[in-house]
Amino acid sequence: MDKEKFRELCFQYFLNQIQPEDYAELKDALEAKDKELERIFTEMKKIAMLLPLTSETAEPSPTAKRKILESIGSKPKPENFLEKAAGYLWLNKPKFALAVAAVLTTAVVILLSFVINLDQKIKVQQKTITLLENEAEKNKELLNVLTSREIEVAIMNGLEINPTGYGKIIWDPGRRAAILQISNLPPAAKDKDYQLWVIKENKPISAGVFNVESETNNFYKIENLTEVKKESINAFAVTLEPKGGVVQPTGKMYLVGKPSVQ
Repeated sequence: MDKEKFRELCFQYFLNQIQPEDYAELKDALEAKDKELERIFTEMKKIAMLLPLTSETAEPSPTAKRKILESIGSKPKPENFLEKAAGYLWLNKPKFALAVAAVLTTAVVILLSFVINLDQKIKVQQKTITLLENEAEKNKELLNVLTSREIEVAIMNGLEINPTGYGKIIWDPGRRAAILQISNLPPAAKDKDYQLWVIKENKPISAGVFNVESETNNFYKIENLTEVKKESINAFAVTLEPKGGVVQPTGKMYLVGKPSVQ
């Protein structure tokens, strides 16, 4: 169901103005277990809980109150400024007060709905800002490595399990900082991670785990490369391992490559 249509049915339901056929439609929508519609229904329920705050109180008008007190021999208290103002504005008239309450109820509903929608938009914007900040940090690290006085490069190619995959490692030996670039690797399952290995003296040493966000142009920062001398590195490799990585490779190898000898 369209969200605006659903929101309108919720308004009618909580104001006890919903028609039988509309109620059936609302009920069917809720039974569909749509998370977004359930969220909207919950928000409208919270709004409805505030509606009694705008209802008319059972306070007699100043004139009626004075007559009652006079009839029982009590001296009425003088009207204060607010009581006089209420009389001048007809707020002591039940029909007029009911109309004011209805207007205030509508205003509260509209205002709260606006605040809820605004909060959702702010959360989306904050998430977008976080993603942009992360992307900017990646680009900054890549630029730092690429502009180093001395850099080393290793090209990795796909193996039989995924022959179209490829990647490269660019590292700064002086700072032990590195950037891993991966392309054409399929996203891993939720219980899996890809793991980078530095193979030295034919023994694999873990260099970190990563997830594939898309099949092209994935960049990852390697905080501290365990070995930076290309002469001591037999190869780099990427395997698919259990979530969080392992001490020694257990999964299938997807990429492998040797450092450039230039």
